[in-house]
Amino acid sequence: MIKGQPVDSRYLRVSITDAQATPILNGVSVYKTPASIEETDGYPLGLTYHSDRTADRGNSQWNEEGEGVRGTSMWTKEAGASATYHFEGTKAYVVATVDSGHGEMDVYVDGQKLATVNTQSPTRKRSQKVYETPDLKAGSHTLTLVNSKGDAIATEGIYALNNQEKGLFEFAQPTLAVKKGDPARIVVKRKGGSKGSTSLKFITEPGTGVHGKVYKDTNVTLEFADGETEKTVQVPTLDFAGKATDVYDFQVKLLYPDQGSLVGFIPELTVQVMNEDLLPEIAKKWMIKIQNCTTAKAGIMRRITKNVQMGPNHSLALTK
Repeated sequence: MIKGQPVDSRYLRVSITDAQATPILNGVSVYKTPASIEETDGYPLGLTYHSDRTADRGNSQWNEEGEGVRGTSMWTKEAGASATYHFEGTKAYVVATVDSGHGEMDVYVDGQKLATVNTQSPTRKRSQKVYETPDLKAGSHTLTLVNSKGDAIATEGIYALNNQEKGLFEFAQPTLAVKKGDPARIVVKRKGGSKGSTSLKFITEPGTGVHGKVYKDTNVTLEFADGETEKTVQVPTLDFAGKATDVYDFQVKLLYPDQGSLVGFIPELTVQVMNEDLLPEIAKKWMIKIQNCTTAKAGIMRRITKNVQMGPNHSLALTK
């Protein structure tokens, strides 16, 4: 069983290296293992990885290590030390180690400073996505990381999106709370390019709540036209009977993008369905849980902000 990155192939070769008699093959089957047992680096398939070893360090002093998202990383405490990556595409993602002793790094794209990223964290975590560039014009770009103040910073490389401006699809947020009986309005974004028409599957799956009781199954194909970057899908929820404090959830997933497009960093969304008077209480519980907290899933850091947005028809979006 191969549990690494999926591959595409036109041919499969089977070599019989030892046999007591003439071997007979009745058939060969090939299938993709479930994502839950894949041993990958946790980043969306189709992105191009640029190792820290490929970065231009100039005259800066960096210390190399044998750990990281692809087995390597490097760090520095030299104020002003820089590492420059060269990549092709329309978007890039910075992968770093966060730690209680780490500090700030400035991020430059094509020579322009776009952000200062704080890589300090109460607990040490490898392979965290700490920065995402805005959408860029297709072509050659540079991304430079600079040690801002002399505290330790680390880099494990970057991932670049380079798929002929087809872009990638992801949900606008990972969680949505909605009043039972109201539709869940779910936003799907196309980022990093919108060239050409493309489509993907949008499906619902049960969680603690099941279809026909808490929500109506919504399995559709989303068609994005050339230049279209966002769609809103309504998933009906049901006014279920039960206790006033009952909260049920279900999942929504994005699958099978075509025409060379990809699925991005938020391919799944959890919808929580509840009584209207529970919506503010749910918000308070989430706020206490996520305030000043960094969570990691599949090696990807999501910094959740304090923003809580009340949408139409009493929907509550808990944003990153």
